[in-house]
Formats: sequence, structure tokens, C-alpha cells
Amino acid sequence: MGGGWNASESRERPVINLQHNNNIGFLRLLLASLVIIGHAPELIDGNRQHEPLTMLFHTLTLAGIAVNGFFLLSGYLITASLLNTGSLKLYFTKRVLRIYPGYLAVMLITFFILEPALGVSCENTSNLTIRLTTMLPPGNCALPFLHHPGLNGAIWTIPYEFRCYILIACLHRLGLLNSKLLLWSFAALLIAANICLSFPDLKTQFNALASSSLFFAFCGTLSDNIRFVSAFMLGVLWHQNKTTLTRWMTGKTALLCTLLMLPCLFYQPSAEAGLNIFGGLALYWLAFKSNLGILQKLNNKWDISYGTYLYGWPIASVLICLHHKISAPALVLLTLPLAYLCGTASWLIIEKQAITLTHGRARQPAATLAP
Repeated sequence: MGGGWNASESRERPVINLQHNNNIGFLRLLLASLVIIGHAPELIDGNRQHEPLTMLFHTLTLAGIAVNGFFLLSGYLITASLLNTGSLKLYFTKRVLRIYPGYLAVMLITFFILEPALGVSCENTSNLTIRLTTMLPPGNCALPFLHHPGLNGAIWTIPYEFRCYILIACLHRLGLLNSKLLLWSFAALLIAANICLSFPDLKTQFNALASSSLFFAFCGTLSDNIRFVSAFMLGVLWHQNKTTLTRWMTGKTALLCTLLMLPCLFYQPSAEAGLNIFGGLALYWLAFKSNLGILQKLNNKWDISYGTYLYGWPIASVLICLHHKISAPALVLLTLPLAYLCGTASWLIIEKQAITLTHGRARQPAATLAP
């Protein structure tokens, strides 16, 4: 159970080919699309109660469920990437080159193009430089007809994703990824903590434990860290128990998990736990065992989902500023194709080129978030 890196062992492991025999590409693009759909009503009037799933369950939003799906998939794929990489240096190089160039591009486009075009200024050059080098969330600013400050509201999850990358590397370095008992205990602790944080008073008190501006600036809130890490760790458990899961998960089992998840979504304390546990198992079956036919080829060789996620919010915000009486369905119908185009451009011009720096040739990357 040693924690060191074994180069020969790494070479002997079969490298997972993410371009075949799974539905990951399609699911990631679907999740990015659901984030755009879920954000549309709230961007228009600032009322989350008009969001589709909030109206149904009164607990989780469609965008929030999609983001959790990203972290569940990411936990599996990042673990696979880590175990198939020969060194920590190469692992972090690959992760930075996968996540940072696209992030950098959308921030620069927002600062130098979108903000001047709309006649606003959300950042000064000094603040922008700090945020670009540390991947801190973008600054807020007042925009006409928008009920959320800033043009990059969705990318606040990206630093949380990268902190998950650091966590999984630390666990591997310490030799703890091979301890299934420890992984199950850690995941159970995170899920229990997440359930406790569904109560507003407990969440407020818990976040107050790390309320310093410096901690918040670099680590965000403790509650959000627990939320995302709990989903990510379940993805890690998927990977470390994939032989058992592959044998056990069937279409009927996935359907049963979905039926068990649905009642959980009506009660706030059980909503996220039910989503991550039961919904996560159904997502695993959908990603790796279901036959989606031609949909399996969608977003398979090109991964435009990250760019779609990054540009969805800015595009929707600009559309609202240009036509402030736009309806939510019209906003979605206009935003989605534009986000797909920007995601394609981001992949071909930026992300794919960055990946080739470590892979030697363009390959389907492990998941990012996004999200």
C-alpha cells in the first residue's frame, strides 16, 4: 500500500481510452447544456423559484444537479488519469493545461471585449491579473437588466474542481487510494456533513469557522468544499470499485436507483445525498454500461463541453442586456447553439493545442469542470 510513484507499475496499467465504449462525451455535453437551461430563468428575473426543478422539488436546481454530475464523473476520470500518469509533476501539468487555458481565454474575452462592449468594468487590470494567476472567482459589477453581478457567474466552480485534483493527488501520494475502508469512511463522513449543512443555521455556523477573507478568497466556503468533494469522492469510489460496480450495475439496478433517488429530492436534508448516491450509481450505468447508439459518438473525439460550460453564462448575459424582455425558452434556444460554437472554437483553438503539449498528440482528456 505504498504511497510512492512506481513508474514501471504505471506503464503496465492499461490506459483507459476515453474515446470508445462509453457515453462520457455525450453526458458531459448534456450536463453543460443543463447548466445553461437551469440558469436561464434565474438570470432573467433573479428568482430561483422559476427554475424548472426548483418548481418541482423545491430543493435542488437543474444547474446544481448538473454540476454535481460533473464532479461525480470527474472523480472517476481524474482517478484514472492519476493512476495512469508516471509522476506528480506530469499529472499536475496535464491538469493545469486541461483546465487553465480555456479559463484564461474566457476571462480575457470578458474583460477586453464583452465588458467594454456593454459599457461596464467589473475588474481593474491589477485585480484581473491576480484572479488570472490564482483562478479566483471573477469580480462583481452592476449590469443593466441582469439580476446577478458579473458576466462569468458559472466559473466559480472551477477552483473547487482544481482543489479536488490536489486532494486526490495527496491521497495517492500517502498511499491511501488503495485503502477502500478509508475511502468509504471519508466519503461517508463527507455525505453526513453535507446532510448537516442542508440546515441553514448549521451551515451558517459551520461557514463561520473559516470566515476569514483570506481563506474565503483562496478556498471558498467550507460548505461548498464539502458539497463538491463529497460528489468527487463518490466518483473516486466508482473507479476504485469499478470491477464490482460493472458486474453489479444493470439497467434494472439503475432504474431502481433512480426510483430511490426521486423521493429524496423532495426533502432538503436528503436531496443532495440521494442525488449523489442513487443518482450517481444510475449515472455510472449510463456512462459506462448503457448503449446509447449514435449518441455515444456525440462529443466523443472533440470535447466541447468545457467551453460550452465556460461561455454559456456570458452569452446568456449579453443576450439579456441586448433584449431585456427575452423569455427563458427563447434565451435557452439562442444561448445553446452559440455556446456550442464557442465551445467548439475553444476546443480546437485552445484546449486541444494545450493538451498536445503533454500527450504528444490530441487525445480525449479526462473530465474537467466544470465545472
